Amino acid sequence: MDETLFSIIVPTYNRPSLLLRALESLKRQTFGYFEVIVSDDGSSSDTGSVIASLEDNRFKLLHNSINTGASDARNRAIESCVGSFISFLDDDDEFLPSFLSSTLLAFGMCPSSVACSWANVCNVRYAENVSAGRDYTKYALPTDSRIMPLDDCLTIGIGYGVTIRGDTLRKVGGFDSSFKLVEDTDLILKLISHGFRSTLVEEVCVNVHHHAGDRMTSVALNNLRIRECWNLIRKHEKFLAENPNLRAQLVHGIRWLESGRACSSVDSTVIEVERDVAIE
Repeated sequence: MDETLFSIIVPTYNRPSLLLRALESLKRQTFGYFEVIVSDDGSSSDTGSVIASLEDNRFKLLHNSINTGASDARNRAIESCVGSFISFLDDDDEFLPSFLSSTLLAFGMCPSSVACSWANVCNVRYAENVSAGRDYTKYALPTDSRIMPLDDCLTIGIGYGVTIRGDTLRKVGGFDSSFKLVEDTDLILKLISHGFRSTLVEEVCVNVHHHAGDRMTSVALNNLRIRECWNLIRKHEKFLAENPNLRAQLVHGIRWLESGRACSSVDSTVIEVERDVAIE
């Protein structure tokens, strides 16, 4: 096997030390047929030197001269991907070594209508930038199918190790750059409204770092997140009218944000759902 099966897109902006940690996690993958496209969104830091330090020609750099946002950064990278599958890693998170091999196995056990996967994740919590503990976000596959229920699809973010077939991603048009915070939920809605379904990588395969630095899940951005969620409902009005449970999830998430119960120590996707977590 000498083809590139996976293209991994890592958008970044002025976080060279965190980026290095993310890229080193990719070098540790047990499955080696991949490329990494680091999409630098106008950083003033020297992203090129970070990539050069890895001494690995699978890692490539796209540099934009101005900062235009994560959606545009990802879309630019999608245009240059050669992999059959496209995975997304945020520059402050990590893939565990089995991520790619487990993702490939999950797709191999599903019909072609399954175009997207995500993984169970480890949430690394911080207090004053010192690791304070870990908990886990875990899903369960239905006993009669490897295809995830539609309701679960709106409880994830791109940071859950989301991987999409490349031809499918291009068919639905990638990310809508008019959204700055809920672009991943918009993409999931586009996928399922086109009839594509998702599956689960059952292992914990991603470390999501909940640090105190700049993050798109910051509570300070909740007002913008609320506005974008209403715009999301308007954009997908017809599909959501046909799937009222999905619309109800979105509205519930908005009401939760409006209530002020969101706090900076707990991340949420657009939809907040109650889950059992194992505390380590």
